[in-house]
Amino acid sequence: MGSVIKCNTDGSVQGIPTRGGAGVIFRNKDLAIMGVLAVGLGEVTSFQAECTAIVYAAEKAKDMNRNRIWIEADSQAAVTAFSGNDIPWSLRARWKHATRNLQELKVSHIWREGNFGADSAAKKGSSMPLGTISWGLSRPDFVTNIESPFRTYYRFE
Repeated sequence: MGSVIKCNTDGSVQGIPTRGGAGVIFRNKDLAIMGVLAVGLGEVTSFQAECTAIVYAAEKAKDMNRNRIWIEADSQAAVTAFSGNDIPWSLRARWKHATRNLQELKVSHIWREGNFGADSAAKKGSSMPLGTISWGLSRPDFVTNIESPFRTYYRFE
């Protein structure tokens, strides 16, 4: 309960009509995988999918009895919204409930190039029906690649 868990999140929107998904990779203080979450969101915008993934991370961390969490997302717009308490109205009550008794909460941005595990989980979610949840305590087959905690990933602009 005392150590921080790291939650890498991502949202995905694919197809026509669009189907969204949320993905979260949970890691302990040693950066070992504690669980992988994929959720089917139905028809949403990419911003809604990204924000919903952040909320699912906080909710699942609470379910895991964790009160110190670090959420990383590759959507700067979503990070800005949560950091500035400008959370989409449809998610505000869930966010408030999930974060009510936290001792520590950090929401930060990570480049997409360093977030491909959560991206795979989100893409899986976008192929699942609305409300379907996949949760496992280890890396599932649909997450074919996952970030190495001790490797540097680059972005060239």
